[in-house]
Amino acid sequence: MVWGSIAYGYRTLLVIIDGKLNAQTYMEDILGPHVVPLLQTHNVITMLQQDNATSHVAGVNLEKNHNIDFIDDWPSKSPDLNPIEHLWDNLDRRVRRRPNPPNNVNKLRAALLEEWNNIPQADINKLVLSMRRRCQAVSIAHTLLIVNFRNDPYLILI
Repeated sequence: MVWGSIAYGYRTLLVIIDGKLNAQTYMEDILGPHVVPLLQTHNVITMLQQDNATSHVAGVNLEKNHNIDFIDDWPSKSPDLNPIEHLWDNLDRRVRRRPNPPNNVNKLRAALLEEWNNIPQADINKLVLSMRRRCQAVSIAHTLLIVNFRNDPYLILI
């Protein structure tokens, strides 16, 4: 499992976790050692956006213990609203396009770390800046839902 965080003009180191991610490992291996110090160091970040994957519910304890605000109702499994999902895709393509693709776990780790660091910050900045447009598009799509009921279209405002 890999974890990383991005912001305009910034990215964390890529963290590689052995094994399966659950709420406990998320708290102990990612939130505690990486997210809390990041948010405390960069105090301009006021809210943490994460999808609502099952392992991410561990963040509730961080809210109480470290005064960190989370965006509570962010939709899970919504890559269109999560810019890092596009970065994971970019990282995957970079590793697969290598002249000598990794053929074992250690080589895969090394390739992931190298390619993460090789992604231009300008690409990350574009993803971050695209969020306003993405949120507006989703907002419009959820506001204007056209339903075909018995072959008669109806406009439903949600």
